[in-house]
Amino acid sequence: MKKLFLTAAVVAQTAFIFAQTPAIPADTVPRLKIYGNVRVDAYYNTRQMEEGSDGFVLLYPKPENIDANGNDLNGNGMAGITATGSRFGLDFAPFRVKKLNMNLSGRIEADFQGFSSSATLLRIRHAWMKMNFGKSDVLAGQTWHPFYDNCYPNVLDLNGGQPYQPFARNPQVRYSYSTNGVKLYGAALYQTQFTSPGPEGRSTAYQRNAKIPELVAGVDYKISSFTVGAAAEYKQLQPRNIALKTVDGAIAVDEKVQSTAFNAYVQYSQKLLTLKAKAAYGQNLSDMCMLGGYAATDSTAQGERSYKPFDVITGWFSADYKLKENSPWNFNLFAGYSKNLGCDHSVLGTSIGSFVYGNVMYGGKMLSEVWRGSAQVSYKLPNWCFSLEYSYNKAFYGTLDTTKGEAIDNKGIDGSRVLAVAMFMF
Repeated sequence: MKKLFLTAAVVAQTAFIFAQTPAIPADTVPRLKIYGNVRVDAYYNTRQMEEGSDGFVLLYPKPENIDANGNDLNGNGMAGITATGSRFGLDFAPFRVKKLNMNLSGRIEADFQGFSSSATLLRIRHAWMKMNFGKSDVLAGQTWHPFYDNCYPNVLDLNGGQPYQPFARNPQVRYSYSTNGVKLYGAALYQTQFTSPGPEGRSTAYQRNAKIPELVAGVDYKISSFTVGAAAEYKQLQPRNIALKTVDGAIAVDEKVQSTAFNAYVQYSQKLLTLKAKAAYGQNLSDMCMLGGYAATDSTAQGERSYKPFDVITGWFSADYKLKENSPWNFNLFAGYSKNLGCDHSVLGTSIGSFVYGNVMYGGKMLSEVWRGSAQVSYKLPNWCFSLEYSYNKAFYGTLDTTKGEAIDNKGIDGSRVLAVAMFMF
């Protein structure tokens, strides 16, 4: 009886508190929408590939590694099946904040492509809020890097066009202003999951120690069926705070790597056909899953080093086509090319790249250029999609010329992938 009386008292008190709480206006309550997909990938590679996400993000073929019997240790093919590309999220539909005269919206999204040594982990993809003031808006949180977000190819592989398409998600603050088909934007970004390499491996510390966020500015312009745009980026890293000297002990150093990058794109869209093309030139782009990085070029008597980034040019083209407006059949063609131009400076160390950091050295060989061609066919139904993609990939590896910081005596290695995907979307 005592327990029953206590429960009734708690319920009555709770009801009284809620009765005294002012009602929240309906126009300030966010509406939530759950979305996502279940995705199953199955692939076969004709040889060992440089890859990400436990093999399900294709980059390019690995270099030859010849054994004592003349066999290529990387010549063996590989295959796999995964559902880690499945994802889910919550969209916060825009709602009005009258006191601030703005609309507020947001998103949080996760997938299962965080990997440890023995497990698949839940990973944040997007987590952002956006304040819209009419012609301008401010976004804060993690989302796509602006170099990816302005234009991207519709490829089936989870690589999203890497290493030809800049690919990264970053915590950022981004301001945009739109008027008469023109959109101007600027962003300050830091790194989390997509990080730069350095003397201690890949880490966010190199950018955090440099104290300056990555800065991006760009413009998009849409007229009729065409959209064009361009963007520029500045990034600064600090590879080391301390230089270790065997005689003098540890020495504090102030080392910096500064780099810039630019991209431009054009897109044409109609009901049955979409054409896209993007080109980029930049330095130290390995944090965007592209070729590039940097190298130590000089060292003082105290052990402090100078660095120079590798220059890279890249470009891609894609075409999406439907047989007719309501046809379930969709087709995609993609072609990409990327070239490592070197750092145009002498490099410390030996030809195996002891002081080279980034996506340029593999097994003691320097990556000079890569290209890819792929074809995709998809059959789409309400909430369902079944797709097949074939891609042919070629990579050229050579010896690092330490006097110029570039690859010489290059040899091409090719490899193919067949990928099948089934998706249920909700």
